[in-house]
Amino acid sequence: MTSKESTVDLSLPQANTQILTVDRSAAAEFERMRDKRNRPDAVLRVRVVPDSGCGDFRYAMGIEPEPRQGDTSINAHGVTVIVDADSVDLLHGSTLEFSDSLIDGGFKIKNPRARSECGCGQSFSLTGREIKSEHATRALPTG
Repeated sequence: MTSKESTVDLSLPQANTQILTVDRSAAAEFERMRDKRNRPDAVLRVRVVPDSGCGDFRYAMGIEPEPRQGDTSINAHGVTVIVDADSVDLLHGSTLEFSDSLIDGGFKIKNPRARSECGCGQSFSLTGREIKSEHATRALPTG
């Protein structure tokens, strides 16, 4: 077990909380992306990977033809978002959003378990340790 893993609290939020809520704006943008690529049956993979940069973890997303064995499928607003088994606990209770803002636009994950985030919004820590990067760091409220 690495030092990062030993300090991470993997306890889940309330048992009745969804793994990932997909808001209407994120679903609409993914649908637009599928249509542009002529891939009407594609799914959006959302996962968490270890981060060797700013934080303990970072979010990763990609378009795939179908779910893989062991994935959790979330159907929302006419699209399917999939989460791999290794990411379920780290994303539990999160919301996937999209903004077309010129500054800081794109897909964003609001994770209630993150204690601090990199200013880019892609790297995060569950431990609350200070994230050092060239981006602004946001300490997130607890509780």
